[in-house]
Amino acid sequence: HNKGDGIRAQIVNVSKGFSITDNEGYGIRGGRVKVRGIIIRRNKLGGIKIVRSVSRNENLAKMNDYLNDFNSLIEYSTIIENEGTGIDIDYAENAVIDKNNIFENSWYEVNSQTAAVIANNNWWGSNSLPNNKIGDQVQVNSWLNDSLSLIVSSPDETFNLAAEGTDTLNFSI
Repeated sequence: HNKGDGIRAQIVNVSKGFSITDNEGYGIRGGRVKVRGIIIRRNKLGGIKIVRSVSRNENLAKMNDYLNDFNSLIEYSTIIENEGTGIDIDYAENAVIDKNNIFENSWYEVNSQTAAVIANNNWWGSNSLPNNKIGDQVQVNSWLNDSLSLIVSSPDETFNLAAEGTDTLNFSI
């Protein structure tokens, strides 16, 4: 819980096992964002905000222009119950939002201010697409009919836990 953003950096690369919740700002604010397998929930301004630069330093802003091989990618995550938009993109080329649970965000689920964004294979909280909560620049050609499950794995075995309800997993390390 922070008074500002949970994570604020020009380049954000977060994966597996993190929960970013209850921040006064955005859960994540960054220039280039890669997120995989995390929970972003109940942040006041929104879940994820992708901007050209998080700095007023023009050199850092220009750095973002040279990172063509680092496109923003959000996958296998849960972005829910944020007071603003779930994923809000002010600046991102070739951003991909794939295989996430995205629902119950107050404004848009996904919105893009500038470039077309692909948001396929996501669970939107129901079997249908919430058209009134998807921005005009966001392309959705397919979506999931059920929520994604959490996958827990070890070198020897993989367990699928239901996204809703209760499952018990006992293990030792």
